[in-house]
Amino acid sequence: MNLYALLLAAVASLVAVHAEVTYIDHDQVQPFPEPKPTTDSEKCAVKYKPQFLVSYGCHPYPAVQADGAVSAGLKRFGPRARSQR
Repeated sequence: MNLYALLLAAVASLVAVHAEVTYIDHDQVQPFPEPKPTTDSEKCAVKYKPQFLVSYGCHPYPAVQADGAVSAGLKRFGPRARSQR
């Protein structure tokens, strides 16, 4: 396949995805209920919920609402703001 066509398709898909993102403030995020597990793998995932282990610093993760709106999380502040990932 032509490398130029592949690159053009990749850039076009990234632009299309980025164009539909709605950003909201961290205090506007509304929770939505977790779907009930139906398969064995879903039941196992609910039973052994994975958790993030942050050993040093803080790792801010965005929150997503049911309508797809994304929160950028809290702003970094303080003397160690640069060292936070």
